[in-house]
Amino acid sequence: MNISTLNWIFKLVIAATICLSFMRGQLVLAQGEDFDGQSLEDLLNIKTKVASRTEATPRASAGSVTIITAAEIAASGARDMMDVLLMVPGVSFGNDGFSAASIGIRGMWANEGKVLLLYDGLEMNEILFSTVQFGNRYPVDKIKRVEVIRGPGSAVYGGFAELAVINIISKSGQDLQGCEVTGTYGQMTHTWARRNMSAACGTKAKDFDVSVAAFSGQGRRSDRKFTGFSGETTDDDPSNDVNTTTQTYRFTGNRIDPMFINVGVSNERMRFRYIREFYEMQTTTGFGYLSARRPVYSQFYGQYYGLEVDFNLSSKLKFTPFVQYKTQKPWQTVDVEIADEVVSNFTSDRLRSGFTTSVDVHPHFNLLMGYTRQEDRGLNENFQSYQATFSDGSSRASYFTDSVLAQGVLSSSGGTSLTVGTRYDKHETVRGAFSPRVALGRTVADWHVKAMAAKAFRAPTIMNLDSNPKLKPDRTTTYEWEGGVRPSKTTYLTLNLFQTEILDPIIYGVDPTGATKNFNAERTGTYGGDLEFRVKDTFGFATLTYSYYRADWKNPYVYRVDGHEEVLLGFPTHKLSLKSSFNLPIPDLKFNPSATYLSRYFAYSWDDTNKTRYFEQIAPGPMVNLYFVYADVFTKGLDLGAGVFNVIDSDWRLAQPYRQGYHAPMPTPSREYVVRADYSLTF
Repeated sequence: MNISTLNWIFKLVIAATICLSFMRGQLVLAQGEDFDGQSLEDLLNIKTKVASRTEATPRASAGSVTIITAAEIAASGARDMMDVLLMVPGVSFGNDGFSAASIGIRGMWANEGKVLLLYDGLEMNEILFSTVQFGNRYPVDKIKRVEVIRGPGSAVYGGFAELAVINIISKSGQDLQGCEVTGTYGQMTHTWARRNMSAACGTKAKDFDVSVAAFSGQGRRSDRKFTGFSGETTDDDPSNDVNTTTQTYRFTGNRIDPMFINVGVSNERMRFRYIREFYEMQTTTGFGYLSARRPVYSQFYGQYYGLEVDFNLSSKLKFTPFVQYKTQKPWQTVDVEIADEVVSNFTSDRLRSGFTTSVDVHPHFNLLMGYTRQEDRGLNENFQSYQATFSDGSSRASYFTDSVLAQGVLSSSGGTSLTVGTRYDKHETVRGAFSPRVALGRTVADWHVKAMAAKAFRAPTIMNLDSNPKLKPDRTTTYEWEGGVRPSKTTYLTLNLFQTEILDPIIYGVDPTGATKNFNAERTGTYGGDLEFRVKDTFGFATLTYSYYRADWKNPYVYRVDGHEEVLLGFPTHKLSLKSSFNLPIPDLKFNPSATYLSRYFAYSWDDTNKTRYFEQIAPGPMVNLYFVYADVFTKGLDLGAGVFNVIDSDWRLAQPYRQGYHAPMPTPSREYVVRADYSLTF
């Protein structure tokens, strides 16, 4: 399916929304969670399965879990998933090749296979390198909630969940009970920032929940000046997209254009999901240099399918077979300066099938067991043309992985819970990996405490093994302690402490023989903590979080900052974030200030005066956002939002968190003015 077809599908969803509104006549506000009517107690007791596949509140879950609701996302005016995830303690961002933005967890670079991104249960990581790209990619306005495990999840999910799991849950047919349409426009200082549209329709009838959603748009990474790794800079003239004299392109040419279609059908026993996406990054910097052979397009195609069916063999025994399949074209690279030549055109696909069995052995004891068979395949579709091939000269590569899972969850009526589990994964060409974990906690009305220990791993992927067939998987050990207390009925304070060590981390850089490739370093790690204070009352709500990490000893060369062994390259040791919403005297009008403060961090950069590479210290300061939402404007169901992001125009740049990438710090948007319209109806 090409881009033209995808655009037509998107237009059909929009047209269906408009037609249904006229066919149904009277419009009413779409049903959903009544966030204003919920107390802090209600929010603390939201149930999630993300940590152990058994329902528990975040306080009782076998992990450090953060939940961000649709109401909190809407109140913040979040422009994309980067804005949403910046609300999560310990999360920051760096840049990869071709100006791709990706994620860091607790001070460590997590892009290549160390964080798992699930969208409605489907794995979104590409499987050539296992990366995830962020920036104007996913439709945040159609999200029901985001669940984040700030810590290992390999015991449940396997080899991409080494440091964190991000689980995005979209609005179901029952949540929608009609249609929603959203339009967003952003304007930076020198040019537009984003022009996005999304729509979703859904209903629940005769026990079937059906939803379809579409998202399309255009975005720009930044309008700021960019200085490349060899000292070259983008054009200073904001009116030019290209300087015809030097043939170097402005950074405004770094486009991030998405297309996303999401279809779900489910009932009490069956869940089916289909996602199709196209994400195009147009970059003027490639691997961090500016040259005449730009712009370069990096395109990501993906189709994702998932089906699972519950068989209740008895009142206590449930058997659930499942199958998931995804086919992707990640990092499809086109250079327009050589006649639109495709210079990288690999296709990859993953087929996962298996089952889980859940047994309620006792009213307070659940046993979960499962098996998964996974096949990864890579293919160079244009083997005879000007293409990269696999290192052995072939056009194909494939690997199998077999996994078994066992977990027991014991809970008491007094609020004590114990989770013990393990997962064993055996890769066809890589030694097996055990991922045991144990979590002990106690939750009562006004406080909770839990202690957790877990091992995790990061499985090497197709291109990692192509670079180095002798790779071993990462082996990670994380210890965590979490405690929380409610000082009053409207406030809650949580403290989390952690220590993470990774043995044999898979690194991209120069190995001991002098070759640039993927290799296993000896170890890396960080330790630190997060502090979160929540308040929800009649005025609205506010959440203030503080995160701290410190680099452990003996980190690999590619992550180290010379003379500053306490930090790792690219990420701040201190992060402070605020999200809040205040009810104003005017009915249905809310004021929603938010802010993120990042302490200094380091980037590997270029000193043009001395013609040397050095560690640049970056201190962006606070990034303050002011956003207003006016509900039910003119008619029921029409909400208008407007605000300013990065009010004081802080210079936040995304550093590349490893030395061998040679990408200079990538600018982010300057001060951005955003307007948004949401229209909801039920029928």
